[in-house]
Amino acid sequence: MFLRGRCRHEQDIVDDEKGIVAIMQNYFEMAGFQVVAAYSGKEALEKVTCQPDIVLLDINMPDIDGLAVCQSIREHIACPILFLTARIETADKIKGFSVGADDYIVNPFDLDELGARVAAHLRRENRKQEQSIVKFFDGLTIDYKKSFQNTIDDLTKTYHHQRSYHASFCLYRRHALSRLKERQKSFLSDFPC
Repeated sequence: MFLRGRCRHEQDIVDDEKGIVAIMQNYFEMAGFQVVAAYSGKEALEKVTCQPDIVLLDINMPDIDGLAVCQSIREHIACPILFLTARIETADKIKGFSVGADDYIVNPFDLDELGARVAAHLRRENRKQEQSIVKFFDGLTIDYKKSFQNTIDDLTKTYHHQRSYHASFCLYRRHALSRLKERQKSFLSDFPC
């Protein structure tokens, strides 16, 4: 299952059991996600072009197993991949992580816990994208990225404010000059030549 929605997240759910997919799809759609469902490994690889934010993937599927699907997805997309499977052996978990999975959830699972794990992975992805350059000095913290962005924002606001002021000044100046010309004409018209 591929999820997108809340904060523009897309989630892919890939499982051959349509009942499980329907339950998860309803759960995540109610939470505000856009969900793309696939029922086989081949279908998942076709639908992954939608650039999902997170993938929920079953290992046991009829055509291409989830491990191969995960490996193929991982070659092109960096989003989190969570395995949802009945395989409970430690060797299976290790193999899942080694092909690129970010989490491994064993069936049966609680939907609320799954939702919390999805939210945690998406927060982690957002933190990766918003990494800042921070220095700590005796109780003082300097975030260079935020400071730089604030400086750019301040300069932009100042520039727009100055342009607005300049435009107002030009309008006032034109108005004042036209009034001055009118006064000169009326003053000069009072004097006979």
